[in-house]
Amino acid sequence: MRETEPNREKDQAGDITPPVRLQGRFELGGDRDLYRLDVDAAHAGQTFVVDARSRALGSPCDLWMEWQSERGEFLRRLKPDAEGVLTNVFKEVGVYYLVVEELSGMGHADNVYELDARWWEPGFRLAAESEVVEVRPGKAGRLKVKLEREGYEGPVRLEVNDRMVALKNALMEGDAKEVTLEIEFSADAASGAILEFRVEGVAEDESGVGRRGVSTLPALRKRFGDTQPLPPGLDGLITLVMMPGESSEP
Repeated sequence: MRETEPNREKDQAGDITPPVRLQGRFELGGDRDLYRLDVDAAHAGQTFVVDARSRALGSPCDLWMEWQSERGEFLRRLKPDAEGVLTNVFKEVGVYYLVVEELSGMGHADNVYELDARWWEPGFRLAAESEVVEVRPGKAGRLKVKLEREGYEGPVRLEVNDRMVALKNALMEGDAKEVTLEIEFSADAASGAILEFRVEGVAEDESGVGRRGVSTLPALRKRFGDTQPLPPGLDGLITLVMMPGESSEP
């Protein structure tokens, strides 16, 4: 759902109907966006989750977010950051407001952000330690993937939907926190061949948790730094490179 300006006051706030992806922009200096959440009796006492992204989208802005009660009381705040997760337990039925601002107060047409807003459910997150994997003829490349569990304790299988790529050691059992994937390029791949692909984790039981993409954001932050905007669509993209075979000459 894209924001509708003006939405800086409570009577202008856009409604949050979870699960929903909120998309906004700080085009003018000093702008702020308000979103309204109505908590009913069925959800009182439950945890609400807001996943924030800005620089991962190629945006130069850092987000400042907080929850307020209808009376304007501060409830919960996200540490200023480009990406992060803001969680809060709404103990009472009522109306609450999510306040979102650009940390520096600067306005620009490129200052865009996304917020995934949802009631908490069991799930998991996956992150790779590198965005580039090198393989050689007959030898698999390796990629470490870390698993952060969010109430889901079942097995997770890593998959890739590309016939040129094969994964081994791809099952993470219920107590696993990380795995080192073995990645093989197709035998038809020539030296110097390059392929871009994505890896997904799939819950291996009938919990209904479903699948999650593997993020490469930790690796990209090492490459670009914490403040550099990332090219859009780069998160989760892994590059596989076929290196020359090892020489048999002494």
